[in-house]
Amino acid sequence: MSAAPSGSSAPAVVDMLRSDGLTAQLLDRTGTPMRFYGIKEEEHLVTAYVEATEGEQFSVKLD
Repeated sequence: MSAAPSGSSAPAVVDMLRSDGLTAQLLDRTGTPMRFYGIKEEEHLVTAYVEATEGEQFSVKLD
């Protein structure tokens, strides 16, 4: 898979959510941030989805 050209309108990879001074990341079992999809922001709520396989282990990092 190649990277999108710099002038491309392709969506940026989002691996961190930020809301009201809080940041959240999902890390796979190797500690690598997982990509979020379908992000929706409403006032004080952020909703996002992540692709994972059944039984996949991950951790949540909140700052």
